[in-house]
Amino acid sequence: MSDAMGRNIQTLTSHLKDLMKIISYLTVMQHVDMERPLGQFMKEVLGLDEASGYMNSEAKLKHVKHVWLLLKFTQTDSLMKNDQVTSYPVSEIHKLVVMSPHL
Repeated sequence: MSDAMGRNIQTLTSHLKDLMKIISYLTVMQHVDMERPLGQFMKEVLGLDEASGYMNSEAKLKHVKHVWLLLKFTQTDSLMKNDQVTSYPVSEIHKLVVMSPHL
């Protein structure tokens, strides 16, 4: 695997972890403005750095599950192209759906 591909996969993995923190937070919080920009929420509430092309100002909290899915499929596709995994992470996707049905 090239260094660039390795960095890309590391970046995707980091973003996925950040998104899971947000999803976990939202599953227990009530009365959260789901129209709030995702990057703003990451920075102000969770203290996470929003410097990412995936966390642009158009993504809202209501999109967090979809952003996670997009990044997870992108990460898995990259890993599959480098023969590092052989199937999609169905258990992780199922966990996300079950854990946060209202998102």
